[in-house]
Amino acid sequence: MLCALELPVADEPLVLPRACALAVELRQHVFDTYYHAVALETSDGVLITADEGYLRAARPKGRIVHLREWH
Repeated sequence: MLCALELPVADEPLVLPRACALAVELRQHVFDTYYHAVALETSDGVLITADEGYLRAARPKGRIVHLREWH
């Protein structure tokens, strides 16, 4: 059923290593940093989040905005 949606897939080889590095550096869970890594490794990627704790920790890395700031 999800395949029928034809959603874009990120398959850049550097996403997982970037996510792991972010998790260690920011002291966050990999499942949070993985989405941010996709944004960082994709030329036009941006992570939109409502997680204020992660946002505070990760904002210096770039390509992340709070949901209320997103237009």
